[in-house]
Amino acid sequence: SDNNQLVDVEEELKDLEARRAFWERKKNVYELTRKMLEQAHKQTMSRASDLLESEINRYMAHITDNRYNRVKIDENDLSVLTFSAEKNDWVDVKDLSRATQDQFYICARLALVGLITEGKHPPLLLDDPFVNFHAKRLRKMISLLQEIAAEYQIILFTCSDAYDYL
Repeated sequence: SDNNQLVDVEEELKDLEARRAFWERKKNVYELTRKMLEQAHKQTMSRASDLLESEINRYMAHITDNRYNRVKIDENDLSVLTFSAEKNDWVDVKDLSRATQDQFYICARLALVGLITEGKHPPLLLDDPFVNFHAKRLRKMISLLQEIAAEYQIILFTCSDAYDYL
């Protein structure tokens, strides 16, 4: 009976060792998969943020007469920083005026269109996105949209007559 009990314990031990080995392999596969996904995510975000930075820089330089022409995008959360000559430092776009934030975000959306459509040119529907722009930057934004309209059809919905004379 002690002998039978010992055999049963040895069999259970072998079974438990086989299960442990199975779960260990499964854990290793999951860890490897996680690492590969993290690496792919980092590469994708790095490429995306580089492309977005370039386009946002170009658009914002145009709209702001080069006041804001340097942008950094955080690869982890896609938050946007811009270089402020007044502060001689990088500032979070969220700390700028509401109108300037709107300008950055419309430029970011325009840059995203180019990135995600991969060379296709869908129509752009804009629903009064420039309500917080002052007159000078509105004129600059409209001239930027006129450039972009060479490649995209732009439909602008607005209640304002500010565009009638541009």
